[in-house]
Amino acid sequence: FWIAFFSPRSDHPMAWLGKRRRVVNEQQFYPGVFDCMAYNLQFIYDFGSPSFPPGVTIRWPGWGSAVESCAYLDDKKQIPLWHTIIQTLQNYSYVDGVNLRAAPYDWRAAPFGFEKYFVMLQTLVEETFLNNNKTPVALTSLSMGGPVTVAFLNRMDQKWKDTYIHSFTSFSGVFGGSSWAPMSVANTNTGFYAISGQTLNALIRTWGSLMWLFPFSSVFPNETVYVTPERTYTTSDSDLIELLIDSSTSDSDVDVTIYKEVMKWRQFSAPGVAMNCMYGTEINTAKVIQSTSWDQQPTYTNGTGDGTVLMPSLDVCKTWQRHQTQPIVQHGFPGINHAGLIQAPGAIRVLLQSLG
Repeated sequence: FWIAFFSPRSDHPMAWLGKRRRVVNEQQFYPGVFDCMAYNLQFIYDFGSPSFPPGVTIRWPGWGSAVESCAYLDDKKQIPLWHTIIQTLQNYSYVDGVNLRAAPYDWRAAPFGFEKYFVMLQTLVEETFLNNNKTPVALTSLSMGGPVTVAFLNRMDQKWKDTYIHSFTSFSGVFGGSSWAPMSVANTNTGFYAISGQTLNALIRTWGSLMWLFPFSSVFPNETVYVTPERTYTTSDSDLIELLIDSSTSDSDVDVTIYKEVMKWRQFSAPGVAMNCMYGTEINTAKVIQSTSWDQQPTYTNGTGDGTVLMPSLDVCKTWQRHQTQPIVQHGFPGINHAGLIQAPGAIRVLLQSLG
């Protein structure tokens, strides 16, 4: 999942981007090596905030630089992410590190671990505003970056937003969760012969971001999300906690504690800024996960969405308009999938138009 930001320059909005950066290489998936990688990528919890294992240090790559941190997913520059948008903005005279900025974040973390990040983000917004003739900043995000950005805006007062924020453009925002999240956490079948399913599952369960992205009961009230031979799990918080307990291969107390913490962050207020809400439509998207066993590949029945996120989750932004005066405009793109939206010419045009 990614987050990205934009900010306007003196005559039109400046750009702010962010993403997840590859933190492993192919060799780390070899037999006998993956356990070391799993150790490095886990979170340790003593509640409050998650911490890293002894000897592990995490740094944000290219903080403030869109080119360094956001253009590609890999160091070999073979998997483009924000590259097309960055290049387009540079063609419109945006300058990396000046009015084209980046705020990469730790995509494993749940929002209760974002305190430091939110402070850094606020500072970066204010710095960019001041360095560009006090021009308000335009934010943009992809996928989980949407709820991260709204969580950030929800903690800021309206005066701050009126001063520093020009607009917010969301690509494929996961504002109500996704059925893929509980499948990733509950199932131990990796599909890779070299990787222990239990090792990978234990690692993933320390990533609070996935539990944050379980389907929200407020968006999918009392809907079935996971079915096993023993029982059916709905989107209610109590059922999702039971899913964590029943599918756990070890002590589930930490899993439950993480989920109860993220529950506090699963209700969003209106962002309080002008917003473009963009998403793909009319693609079969997993809705109900069906599993005969936790260690077997699950199957699923489909609903409609962008291939990763169902329409009710993508559509949450429309409910915010009645709670704010700033406009929220929705843009659906038939047949464009979740990650592909930031490469779609029509979506890029919407972004450029919002920047002026």
